[in-house]
Amino acid sequence: MTRTLINSNMIERELSTAFYQTANAIPYATAVTPNLALGNIFTTTMTGDMTLNNVSPVGNSSYFYYITMDGTGGYTFALASNWNLISGAFDPTPNAVNILNFLTFVGQSGIQLFINQRP
Repeated sequence: MTRTLINSNMIERELSTAFYQTANAIPYATAVTPNLALGNIFTTTMTGDMTLNNVSPVGNSSYFYYITMDGTGGYTFALASNWNLISGAFDPTPNAVNILNFLTFVGQSGIQLFINQRP
């Protein structure tokens, strides 16, 4: 697999094979630590404020975490100390219910995190 540095925040990676995986559901808690040994795809439905704890990625692996808020919304989302937010923001407003927050993170030089949202 080859990698090309696009700029200081992006690396283009060539995929050697396609992969399919069932998402690992993580029950809501005020502090969540995904077990990265279980796979690369995770989901949580927030029913209150939540902090994403530090994790230890395996090598330069990529991970995907889908987070939605329940029908109440308005919850805050915080990151523990070793996360490096490259782009995006988490919308904590009350009208952000059922918005999918799509987190992508790569274990390289700390944890590089990108947040995207879609209704």
